[in-house]
Amino acid sequence: MSLSPVYSWDPRKGKQTLEVYRASASFSIKVELLNAGKLLTITNRNGATDIQGIIFDVSNKDELKLKAIEDVMKDARAKGEAALIGTKSSILPTISAFVLAMSMLIKPCL
Repeated sequence: MSLSPVYSWDPRKGKQTLEVYRASASFSIKVELLNAGKLLTITNRNGATDIQGIIFDVSNKDELKLKAIEDVMKDARAKGEAALIGTKSSILPTISAFVLAMSMLIKPCL
């Protein structure tokens, strides 16, 4: 928890006056998506006036990423095969490699 002073400006005195201290706290809560609205309502009813940084995520992210990659690869293969119908060409497995850095020694010819 942190406390921050809240000031107001008094033009007659030409200075700031301490009015109140604002308390704030940061915390993380994991809930099912269906309960997110209820949680926000309860939080607001109990005095929260500023809610920041809501993050929606899934618990099986890695599994979903792999499934998405598989689906994309199947779709790409199907489109490639459809584009080759009626031709003598076919899709062959390929390996791609990227060279990030390379150095060579060159022996002079004498």
